[in-house]
Formats: sequence, C-alpha cells, structure tokens
Amino acid sequence: MSEADREVQAQLQEVIQELRSIHYRLLGLIASLPASDVNRSPGEDEAEDAFAFRAVVECVLVDRIRPAIQDLRSAAADVAVVAVEER
Repeated sequence: MSEADREVQAQLQEVIQELRSIHYRLLGLIASLPASDVNRSPGEDEAEDAFAFRAVVECVLVDRIRPAIQDLRSAAADVAVVAVEER
C-alpha cells in the first residue's frame, strides 16, 4: 500500500469515527425525547414539537448517518483491496 493509500485510509477512518460519534450522540438525544404517544391530547405543542424533532433525528440516522458510515467503510476497504491488487 502506497503512502497516499495509507493517508486516504487513515482519513476515512477518522471520518468514520467522527460519524460514529455523531451517531451515538443522536441516539442519546433520541433517548431523551418522548416517544410518539397516540393517546396524547391534541394541542400539546411542546410534546408535538418533541415528537416531530425525534422523528427528524431518527430519519437522519436511518437515511443519512448509517448509510454514510457503511459507504465510507466500504470505500476504506476498497482502498485496501486496490492497494493489495496493485502489488
């Protein structure tokens, strides 16, 4: 593996770690928010805001953060594979 490949691999690993940290922080945030309650009274604005915010954060995790982590892990693995194949 060339020095450039090692540098790319190291940078990808750093970004993956940062995204994992964000992932866990968002999970903690979700845990602190109330879950959706179908039995709540209409007009509970604060609860409705918390439910909406929770839903947005959950979507960001599922639709953006987790796929980004998976894609970057694949990219990091591809860098390693290409480096081995080039030998």
